[in-house]
Amino acid sequence: MKKATLCIICCITTYNLFSQESKPWVIQNDSLIQSALQRVNQDSIFNTISNLQDYGSRFMIADNRRGIADYLKGRFSSFGIDSVRIDSFECHTQHANGLDTITWQYNIIATIQGDDMRDDVIVLGAHYDSYSSDYDPMLLAPGADDNGSGTAVCLETARVLAEMAFQPRRTFEIVCFAAEEYMLSGTSGSEHYVDEAFASGKNIVLMLNNDMVGYDDGSWTICLSNYPSCIEETTMISTVINEFTTLNVSLWPSWWQPFADVEPFMDKGYKAVYIEESYFNPFYHTSGDLLQNMRVEFCTEAAKISLGSLLYNDLTVGTNETVREDQEVFVFPIPAGNTIHIGGITGKINHIQILDTYGRIVISPPPDGHLQIDISLLSNGFYLLSVRTENTLYTSKFLKN
Repeated sequence: MKKATLCIICCITTYNLFSQESKPWVIQNDSLIQSALQRVNQDSIFNTISNLQDYGSRFMIADNRRGIADYLKGRFSSFGIDSVRIDSFECHTQHANGLDTITWQYNIIATIQGDDMRDDVIVLGAHYDSYSSDYDPMLLAPGADDNGSGTAVCLETARVLAEMAFQPRRTFEIVCFAAEEYMLSGTSGSEHYVDEAFASGKNIVLMLNNDMVGYDDGSWTICLSNYPSCIEETTMISTVINEFTTLNVSLWPSWWQPFADVEPFMDKGYKAVYIEESYFNPFYHTSGDLLQNMRVEFCTEAAKISLGSLLYNDLTVGTNETVREDQEVFVFPIPAGNTIHIGGITGKINHIQILDTYGRIVISPPPDGHLQIDISLLSNGFYLLSVRTENTLYTSKFLKN
């Protein structure tokens, strides 16, 4: 996590978003997802973070960096995942503190090959390097929360998927990224990964990033990014949180720009959602970022978000109904005022819903065929329109202003 974000992340307002009476989507195959999430093991997550902390430092230019990469690769392989590789890249780091060095850095990529939709790729990522500002980071940067917690989520998700022998339709790539902490001063692991993916034409349909998901201030709340271009994806993950975890969820302001490991993905036009604790760990970037100063129970619950989201996305994609987005249905005027009009719908309408960026249904008018909806009571902001006919689900984003 880049230090520049510290001053604003503590200002997020938290919300208890859902009631049981207002679920934005019907979750398909919920028993399979529930069964998977029951396999998430707190001891496993504790041991992973403890092992990472025991390296003393995971600073990107410390001499132990290759050994850490080998450890992570070995863990993925031990789960029975056949395709695990270390992707090496050269990084020239120049920093205002006088650091000027060229090092080899190592991403670890575990791939679970998809079936009939294998060319679609979902990336689950977290950086594994660490930093401390109150101590020589070459010697001590334990990074239990930043970002041992996110790395543990990646490993635990891979472990459960392998234990289930789950065969996804889309390809899952679970990536531990190097060199995030100094990414403003040199090439980061996520930048290297995205550059190669984009050059090869890889179709990344979603990237989930876990960065600091182990500190709880008592609110039991997780935060999600809220990028306007990723409303559907954020809403889907909010739904998973509500249905399958005990966590509350909060959203960042929609005007926050992408940063850290989601930024390279968003820059290339890929969809991404950033998952993070709601109250910023006060031991951030210090020698006190230790297991004893975070809450493993919270991290365990947070791990269910990524696992559940991967499964939910895979189980619901390509169902018998056609999903038509944006170009097939249109809302006017844009931006909307007090009334929206809907065009482009064919067939008998079964229901209409408008959801906010938290995934809450805010308007559900009767499907009487009058494609004009009063939205005067809605606050300004982005919304998702969902119109379902017998065989088609139409969705479109719109802005009320």
